[in-house]
Amino acid sequence: MQQPDETTIPKKPSLFGFKDPVTGLTHVMTNEDRIARLDFIRDFVQDLDPWGRVEIHFARTVALDSWRLNRLKAVEENAFAYGQVLPDKHFDHDIVEVEHAIGHAHTFMIHAKAMNLLSLCESRLTRNIKTFLDLLLKLQATRSQRKTNSQSKPVVELHVQTATAAAAATTEDQPKAA
Repeated sequence: MQQPDETTIPKKPSLFGFKDPVTGLTHVMTNEDRIARLDFIRDFVQDLDPWGRVEIHFARTVALDSWRLNRLKAVEENAFAYGQVLPDKHFDHDIVEVEHAIGHAHTFMIHAKAMNLLSLCESRLTRNIKTFLDLLLKLQATRSQRKTNSQSKPVVELHVQTATAAAAATTEDQPKAA
């Protein structure tokens, strides 16, 4: 048996560990995946235009879950592609589209449990994305409404209201003389 040379052996991807700059949690992945993930999240969060820690957290959650959802979709597509090249493939046909269609069906039947888990994960991520996106949009609407309301009052009136509220809070917190 002849030994394969270095040009025929695919190189294993190198895995790297890195700390997430926001959460401080350590992730392990290839450097290419890390860069693609960071670019995706940065652009996604930038498009959502969050302000403050809570909005940033919600926007990052939506972005991360969207990344994960896209990865699941890629895994599913890759599983079907893998089914086309397996050595135990038993179906050949003159029409390549028919052969591929049967190959997809065969892959689904053989890996139905894994496909079901993918579908379950997709449903959960989609629900999570919707929930956090709704929360983010509500926070942003509230922030926008507060900004609109504060701009409609004269600055002097705002200062007087704030000073009055601060004075009232200070007087109420002081111990009463007996």
